Amino acid sequence: MTRLTRAIRSVFAALPLAASLVLAQDTTTIPPISNLPDAPSASQTKFDGVPIGVATSEVRRLTLDEAIQLGMEHNVQLIVARQQQRSLHGQVGTALQAITPNMSIQGTANRAEINLAAQGFSPSKAGKLLTAFGIPASAIPSIVKVDTVTAQVNLQQYLFNMPAIEVYRAAKSQQQVADLNTATVRGDVVLQVGTTYLGILADAANVTNNQALLKQEEEVLRQSQAQHDAGVGTNLDVLRARSQYQQQQQALISAENALAKDKISLNRLIGLPANQPIELTDIVPYSELAQMALPDAKNLAYQRRKDFLRLQAQIRVYERQRRAIAYERLPALSFEGNYGVTGGYIPNAAASGLYHGTFSAMAKLDVPIFAESRFRGD
Repeated sequence: MTRLTRAIRSVFAALPLAASLVLAQDTTTIPPISNLPDAPSASQTKFDGVPIGVATSEVRRLTLDEAIQLGMEHNVQLIVARQQQRSLHGQVGTALQAITPNMSIQGTANRAEINLAAQGFSPSKAGKLLTAFGIPASAIPSIVKVDTVTAQVNLQQYLFNMPAIEVYRAAKSQQQVADLNTATVRGDVVLQVGTTYLGILADAANVTNNQALLKQEEEVLRQSQAQHDAGVGTNLDVLRARSQYQQQQQALISAENALAKDKISLNRLIGLPANQPIELTDIVPYSELAQMALPDAKNLAYQRRKDFLRLQAQIRVYERQRRAIAYERLPALSFEGNYGVTGGYIPNAAASGLYHGTFSAMAKLDVPIFAESRFRGD
C-alpha cells in the first residue's frame, strides 16, 4: 500500500468523525421575521391603507383605452408622483411667504391686581401731583385692580433679501421638476400598459398558433401510427411523430403560461387584483410605421421628452440654490412695525376707560461677519 493510498483512506475515515463534531455543536436558531405584514386575503379591500380591490368570478372585458384609464387612476407610481407634486407646490408657498409682507392682528385682555405700596408708590406722597391733575389722593387705594385691553396690527417685511428671492425661484423650478416628473410617470404608465396589452394580444395569437400546430402534430402521429399498424411504416416514424407531438404540447403550455403571466402583469399595472380574469376586446390591425429622419427624431425628442426637460429644470434648481447660498454673504434689510390701541379700567379712578394709540417702527440691517466657513460648507 502506497503512502498516497493510506492518506486517502485516512481522510475518508475522518469524515464521519468531523461530521459528528459539526452536528454536535450548538446551532444558532434564526428567529422568524415577525415584523413583515401578512399577504392580503381574497376578502380584503385595503392592504396597509391602500385599496387593492376584490377579484370576482366575472370576466372583465377591457379595451386599450379603459386599461390606460385604470392605470392612470390606480397605478401606485403615478399616485406617489402626484403626492410629491402636491408637496412641492406647498413648498413654493412657503418660500413665497419669506419675501411677501407678513401681517397679523393681535388682541389681548388682561386683569391684574397690583399692590402699589409693594411697588414703592404711595398715594399720600404723591398728593400734590395728583391734586394738580384733579385727582384726590384718597381716590387711589393702595391695592388696585386693573383691566387692560390691547389690539394691534403687526407688519413684517423684508426690503432686501436676495437669498430668499433665489430660494423662491429655486422652489418654482423644483415645482416644474415635479410637474415634468409626473408627466414622465404618466407616459411610462401609458407605455407599460400599452406594451403589456399588446403583449397579451401577441401571447393569445401565439397560443392559438400553438394549438393549431398541436392539432397538426396530433394528425401526423395518428397517420404514423396507422401506417405502422398497416405494416407500411416503421416504429422509428411513430417515435419521431410522438416526440414532436410532446414537444408541441410543451410549447403550448409555455405559451399559455406566458399569457397568464402577462395578464397578471397588466392587472398589477392597472390596479386590479392579480387573480381577476380579464378579456381584451381591442384587436390591433397591422399598419406600417411612419418614417422619420434621425435628425428630426432627435430634435423632436429634445423638445418633448419629459425626462430630458426634467433634468434641465433640475439643473436650474441647483444653480439657483447655489446662487442663494452665495447671496447669504449680502446684508439683509427688513422692516418691523405695529400699530394698536391700549386702554384700561381702574375702579374708582378718573382715568379709567381711556384708550390711546400705540405704534412702533423699526428697520433692521443684518450683516453676516463671521459665517464664511458655513457659507463655503453650504
